[in-house]
Amino acid sequence: QQQKTAEAAVVRSELDAVSAKRLGSDNVFAAEAKLEQVNRLIYQGKGDEAETALRGILAGMDRTVDANNPFAIPVRFLLANLALAKNPAESELLAREAIALSRSKFGPRSEGLTKEQLLLARSLQAQGKTVEAEATLREALADAPGQRDGPGSVERAGILFELARLLERGGKFEAAAACAREAWQIRQKFLPATDWNIADARGRLGENLFEAKKYPEAEIELLASFEEMRDRRPTGTGPLVPIHTRSWHNRLRTVAAKIEQIYIETERPDKAAEWKRRLRRGSGVVAIG
Repeated sequence: QQQKTAEAAVVRSELDAVSAKRLGSDNVFAAEAKLEQVNRLIYQGKGDEAETALRGILAGMDRTVDANNPFAIPVRFLLANLALAKNPAESELLAREAIALSRSKFGPRSEGLTKEQLLLARSLQAQGKTVEAEATLREALADAPGQRDGPGSVERAGILFELARLLERGGKFEAAAACAREAWQIRQKFLPATDWNIADARGRLGENLFEAKKYPEAEIELLASFEEMRDRRPTGTGPLVPIHTRSWHNRLRTVAAKIEQIYIETERPDKAAEWKRRLRRGSGVVAIG
């Protein structure tokens, strides 16, 4: 139940990022009122009930002149998020509708469009449509509101990180490393120094350098990523903390395992054994550290 609540909270946070600024002052309060019940259901981990409520809102819009109301964008976005795991084809359809409506109402590079494009790419990947997913991510890069040093640079880093993951799964390790490197550099410049996602991007860079058999550089990046990530455990008491902590822990162990593999590949058995012991000592991150 705790995991479901945390995962639902992630979906809720995505909605927060695209709702109020996109609705306009005339109907933002009405939109918030309609979503109040849905918000409570999501925080309680009642995804099925939240989905039913959202479908009711959308059906009501479709029967009236409000079918193309900007409020339909976050509703479709949230529904697409909820559908991603169990019905990625429907998630794709909803994401495409949100993107089309967003562009028609706010222009080709509207605020929040990046998140909708990322969601579309994930729904395509879930269906094995990797070529379309890559094209979507590259289109998102072109549409991003800012470049490397602009106001949209953090969004750009998120697209690059997702593209690195996609390229990595396709065995394009050098291209994935290039994307991960740029994502890391942007996050390093614009995110708070305590944010573990900086080290996560650096770890992704190191992993792809390893797969490209660039062992000396991979060792440098992975060791640095491990030390930085270990010191940046997610903190706080909000509903997102459990899922962030779980992701952080999994990534830390993945980086540690890759470091062990580097020492195996480069025939340094003592160091390989040291990292194997760290991984074996227990599931807790303190043991790894």
